[in-house]
Amino acid sequence: MRYGQKGAQVRRRPGTGFLAFILHRGSGIILAFFILPHLYMLYFLKDPARYEAIRGVFINRMAVRLAGAGLLALVLAHGLNGARVMLLEAGAPSRLQKALFVTALIIGLLLLAAGARLMIAA
Repeated sequence: MRYGQKGAQVRRRPGTGFLAFILHRGSGIILAFFILPHLYMLYFLKDPARYEAIRGVFINRMAVRLAGAGLLALVLAHGLNGARVMLLEAGAPSRLQKALFVTALIIGLLLLAAGARLMIAA
């Protein structure tokens, strides 16, 4: 918060940088919690017959396909926002922060639409 006239507090709307930070941090935390059970499952499914049996249960479920599309959305959001942060850290002017965020958002939505279409239709 910042202070206005005579010490009164003025609420400001969060800026693009803050929203990008929350998106990046949130997607990173969710991905970190996803990878643990995923690696656990892969570790214990070394037997090919057992792997195919479990894969057969999951492969034909629409909920699993939608979850895969959600995972793709998280990976795209985290990766593209990370690329935006690297550009800013490498010397891109901070006034381009909003344009970089919108560009990453548009690229992410286009890639998500293409990827989710393939994942759900399969």
